[in-house]
Amino acid sequence: MRFSVVIALALPFLTSLTTALGQPIQSGSADLLSRYDDELSVRGLVDSLTDYELRSLSHYLDDALDARAGNAPYNVKQKKPKVTAAQQATRKSNARTNAAGNQAKNAVKKADLKKKAETAPKYGKPRSASKQKPNQPGYRAAGRAAGHRLPKQPKTPKPNMVKGQAPSAKAQKKQGEANARKTQRKADGRAKFAPTKEAYRKTTSLPHRKNTFTAPDGKKVSGKDVRTAVFNSHHFSGNKGGAGTASPKPFKNNLQGPAGSKTRPLPKMKGAGKEFPVNTKKGGYQGGGDVGSMRVVTQPKRDGGSSFKGVIGHDTTRKPSDPGFNDHFQVKSRKK
Repeated sequence: MRFSVVIALALPFLTSLTTALGQPIQSGSADLLSRYDDELSVRGLVDSLTDYELRSLSHYLDDALDARAGNAPYNVKQKKPKVTAAQQATRKSNARTNAAGNQAKNAVKKADLKKKAETAPKYGKPRSASKQKPNQPGYRAAGRAAGHRLPKQPKTPKPNMVKGQAPSAKAQKKQGEANARKTQRKADGRAKFAPTKEAYRKTTSLPHRKNTFTAPDGKKVSGKDVRTAVFNSHHFSGNKGGAGTASPKPFKNNLQGPAGSKTRPLPKMKGAGKEFPVNTKKGGYQGGGDVGSMRVVTQPKRDGGSSFKGVIGHDTTRKPSDPGFNDHFQVKSRKK
């Protein structure tokens, strides 16, 4: 709007100024002073325009000067030819014919859709449809307005297939590939844990799952936790020791205590064995920094199996300056 008004105001003024500038004027005349004032006005107008507006204005001036040099009017609008009554009647007739044809085509399409709807299978809603909320419009915008992300909306479940209707070939292929991957994962898991299961099966003297082991510092583990630790001891037996690595460590059952009354942590155990951390986490200890204060002790046998010897623990209530800070204590179990 601003650009068109500027062009309309400046075009005749600049055209007359350009024509006048091309004529010779004597020095000291009144025309020279008037021309100087007009030039200052033009400079002020030019300074208020943008580069794009100045380029367009120069094009307008070039066209105006060319039209004036050829004695032709500038930017003459072409008059539209008048439409006769017969032409108007023809246009209306063609429009009515096209509308009638489109209505007939739409009626045929609507009838075909109704027939397909009558024969197409009807899908029922799943049982979980009543428990899920439909997606609400503007949910993300409401979260942005609140300043935090709102809870994610559950997706509307897809309808179930009609009972007895076979799925499509694409769906069957997709489901078959998923079943094959699931079967392969199970087979890989069985192969991975097969040696561990065999070693665990050959382990004797395991405690009952419902037994309770209470350490000197008051911490408790169940017989199930102890069994899980024995299983992990066999599974991670090939790992090399290191910080945060799940690997069994040798347990020598050395004498400990003050001089004259030294005892062994597991009095009935003869020889060395292996110790492994035990905790109450699901799956047991599998590495990391939280080792805990209790260990399960197993000892290999001549027949290739192993024997559970007991649970040992540190007394965490002792200070590092105490002489028996690193001593082990046997953690006995109680049956429920």
